[in-house]
Amino acid sequence: MTNFCPKCGNQIEANQKFCEKCGAEISSLKSNVKSRDSKTIQKSNNNFKEKKLNGKTKAIILAILLVVFVAIIALVIFAFNNNADNDKNQ
Repeated sequence: MTNFCPKCGNQIEANQKFCEKCGAEISSLKSNVKSRDSKTIQKSNNNFKEKKLNGKTKAIILAILLVVFVAIIALVIFAFNNNADNDKNQ
C-alpha cells in the first residue's frame, strides 16, 4: 500500500518514521490527518458558498447592465422620433 506524507504529499514507505522530503515525523502527523481533513472539507464548503454569492452578484450585475442597455435603446428611439417630429414641423 502506498502512503503519502500528510504534510507535503511525498510518497513514503509504510515503515518510515520521517518523511525524506520535508522531515516531518510520520507517526505524529498520522494522528492529525482526521482533523486536517475535516478542516479541508469545511474550507471547501466555505469556498462553495462564496461561489454562490459570486454567482448572485454576477446575476445582479447582468440585470443592471440589461436595464441600462434597454434604457439607452429607449433614449435612442426617443431621440430619433423627436428628431423626425421636428423635421415634419419645419
